[in-house]
Amino acid sequence: MQRFKKILVVWDGESEDATTLKRATRLARDIGAQLTVVSVLKALPRYSEKLFKAIPPAKLKELLIQQRLTELENYTARAKKSGVPINVKVLIGTAFVEIIRETLRNGHDLVMKSAKGTRGGKDMLFGSTDLHLMRECPSAVWIIKPRKSKKYARILAAVDPDPLDEAKNKLNNTVMEIATSLSALERSECHIVHAWVLYSEALLELLIGKVDKLARDTRKTHRKWLNELLDRYAIPHDRRRVHMIRGKAKEVIPVLAKKTRVELIVMGTSARTGVPQFLIGNTAEDVLNQVDCSVLTVKSEGFQSPVTLNE
Repeated sequence: MQRFKKILVVWDGESEDATTLKRATRLARDIGAQLTVVSVLKALPRYSEKLFKAIPPAKLKELLIQQRLTELENYTARAKKSGVPINVKVLIGTAFVEIIRETLRNGHDLVMKSAKGTRGGKDMLFGSTDLHLMRECPSAVWIIKPRKSKKYARILAAVDPDPLDEAKNKLNNTVMEIATSLSALERSECHIVHAWVLYSEALLELLIGKVDKLARDTRKTHRKWLNELLDRYAIPHDRRRVHMIRGKAKEVIPVLAKKTRVELIVMGTSARTGVPQFLIGNTAEDVLNQVDCSVLTVKSEGFQSPVTLNE
C-alpha cells in the first residue's frame, strides 16, 4: 500500500456514514499518506442574479462555501484527534468532474468515497458519480459500502494473467499488490479469482467434435499463468484462497463474491478507445452492476482521463 501517498476522501454533505473517513484515516496513519477531505457543491444557476435578488450571487457563493467548510471541519474533528492531519476543501461544480480535476491538480493517487446508489430508477449500490469516477478518474478509486465491522474479513482480487499482454499483466500486478497489502494490513483472507474460457468453444465443437482434451490443456495453461503471477506475492497459506473457474468473468466474479461473502473486490479497469464517456471495460461494468460489496478499481498504466483541467 506504499503506492498511495495522497488520499482524497469525498463527502457528499448528506451521508451520516463515517465508515469511509474512519477507514481512510486509519489507512493514512498506517502507510504515512497525506489525507484530504473534499465536498462538492452544485454551481449556482446562471440566472441566479434574478433568482436571488436579496443577496449578490458572489456573496451567496461565499456563504455556501463557508457553511460547507464548517460542516467539513465538524465532520473531520474526531478523525483529527487520532493524530492524522486532514486538509479540507470545498469545490463547486459537477461532482465527478471536480473530484477528477482535484485529483489531477494535486496528484492524488487514491480516491475514497461512500457508495451512493439508486440510478435510473433501479436500486443499485453504485450511483452515477461512483461509476463516473471508476470510469474516468486516473487514480485508484475505492467505493465503500457502509458497514458495521471495522475491517474486511475477505478480500477478492480479480486477475486475468496473460504472458502475451504486457499492459494486462501490469494491471494484474497492481491489483495483486493492493489486494495482498490490504489483506496483510487487515489480516483478512485473500481470495484470488481467475475466470477462463475455451476460445470459440461452440465453433470448435462444430469443427472438431469433442473438445475435452483441448479444454484440459487450456485449463492447464491458465493454471500455469496464474501460478506464475501468485508466486510473486507472499500470502500466508492459511489466508490464501485461489479460485480458477471456467466461465466468463462477468458471471463468475459476482457469483463467487456472494458465495464467499467477499467484502471488498479489487479489480482493474481498461480503457476502450472511441467510445466517449465510457472508459471502463465491459467486464468491470457488468461486475459492478451485480455485486453488493465495496470495490476498489485501478486503471491501466498510461490511462488518460477525458476530464481535463482547462475545460
